[in-house]
Amino acid sequence: MFAALPLAILYMKNALAFNAFQIMTVTSIGLGGYISGYAVVGKLMRKLGTRKFQILTHCIFIVFLVSLFMLQPQWTHLHVCFAVLFYLHGIGASFLLCFLSVYSWQTSATSFSLSREAVPFPTAIISTFQSLGTMIGRTGGSIILGLALLNESWTLWGGNFTKYNALFALSLCMIIFSLLFLLLSPSVVPRHKDYYEPSN
Repeated sequence: MFAALPLAILYMKNALAFNAFQIMTVTSIGLGGYISGYAVVGKLMRKLGTRKFQILTHCIFIVFLVSLFMLQPQWTHLHVCFAVLFYLHGIGASFLLCFLSVYSWQTSATSFSLSREAVPFPTAIISTFQSLGTMIGRTGGSIILGLALLNESWTLWGGNFTKYNALFALSLCMIIFSLLFLLLSPSVVPRHKDYYEPSN
């Protein structure tokens, strides 16, 4: 998710020859997506509930990656397409950050009744795993690009794709795989009504 963003910037610069003005404009619009997401996330989370909100956030990133993979260098108005996608990514990222913050706070509140020293741990653990995943994704992408492990261009379904599209496809497979883990989350597939007082 967050690892695909710098890859998209490299795609714009190296494969599509975007100038500095276009890249800065697109990334600035992406920040506008964060602001828009923060403005509606509270009402949306209350309306949809935790289960649907998590699935919606994953679907936003899936649409982002599918669109990046399908973009063709010969298309016109690509800068507009990238602006829309970066805006969409900003909304999804703000949803994810807010959800993780709320989840960390709820877990910390539960831990507080058990041990005062345990309060910071949920936030630290979640942030650590999120940062670790981003680091692995970006490092893996940089190694693949640096060692030239992929073809510069290839053809599929009558379209011309680059090595960046292949990495977007790889990121898409990873996020779909991670979506399957939501089935293990009690907030998505609850085993009972009260998670903190499981029935025997």
